[in-house]
Amino acid sequence: MGLFSKKKEERKFEHKEPFKIPQFHENFPKYESTVTPDDLNAIKDAVKPQQEPLSQKRMTFATIPLKDIDVAMPQIEDVPKKFFSDEYNKTDYATAAMPSHQPSDESIYKQEKTLFIKIDRYKESIEKIEQIKMLINEVNKTITRINELKSEEDSEISYCNNEINKIKEDLNSIDRILFGR
Repeated sequence: MGLFSKKKEERKFEHKEPFKIPQFHENFPKYESTVTPDDLNAIKDAVKPQQEPLSQKRMTFATIPLKDIDVAMPQIEDVPKKFFSDEYNKTDYATAAMPSHQPSDESIYKQEKTLFIKIDRYKESIEKIEQIKMLINEVNKTITRINELKSEEDSEISYCNNEINKIKEDLNSIDRILFGR
């Protein structure tokens, strides 16, 4: 078991020679950042949230000095076996529902992490978003034009139906007059 086993001895490695950094050929391409330290500082300042002092609600055990706390561990008394029954049945007792998950203070600390984005990717994403917006506008214009054409066609169809009904009525009236039906 892991609880009662002896600790393993840690091996310390001694390096006889210092690590040599390989030398690259002069024609080997080098990475030169286009981002200046001023740009990085501006990004950090823009993304960094305003920090507030800890309120009483957010005070955790880590903020309370341990020297001021006097902790006495309670002693567990032996419980006689006569209080326990061998015929215990779980269905005889009501089951308690698990308490719902309450968000802890950890979620507050997770929100304070700084987010770094490569500027090149940011610019590319902005350009793609603009392209998508343009395409959406074109689609909206096309749908509007289609709806206009549909309403024009519907009005023409209703006009044709009205004309057909008039022709039918005229034919029926002629039929009654000529054949007396």
